[in-house]
Amino acid sequence: MSTEAETIEQLEFTRFQPYDSENDNHDNNPENDIVRERAYYTSNNLMDYVRNALTGGQYPYRSGTFDTLRLYKVFETTGTCDRNGVVLLPTEKRNNSPNILYYDSPEQYMKHRKVKLQQSDVNKWYERNTRLFGNRVDIGKFNKEEYHQMIKEGLIQ
Repeated sequence: MSTEAETIEQLEFTRFQPYDSENDNHDNNPENDIVRERAYYTSNNLMDYVRNALTGGQYPYRSGTFDTLRLYKVFETTGTCDRNGVVLLPTEKRNNSPNILYYDSPEQYMKHRKVKLQQSDVNKWYERNTRLFGNRVDIGKFNKEEYHQMIKEGLIQ
């Protein structure tokens, strides 16, 4: 997982770059290139390796696998960014599909997106992950029996 120093360095480099947006006209004229702001990195494609939404760093887990349960997953539905996490211009059509974001923890998500989660929800996430992966969530083995038990208990949908 990423350190705070890597996170800040990565953000300084990547926040304002000439990103391609799905709405760009791609006319190959550099004068028409728009410097766009990336709000986050997405992990929208099933079975691709997921990326940290803040840093863009690649996790060793593929989307749609049990291993991604180690991470804090968010569906971002504001429609203000394209499917690559690039901020849309006011004149561009809103994104009608949710973007899937992964974070190391709920705290990383809250800091990045400047939101506050209920402490009880944060605690539930940690309790769920401890049950699924043991005390070392980053390297623990997935417990499939516990997963099925948690579904029966209504703790996982």
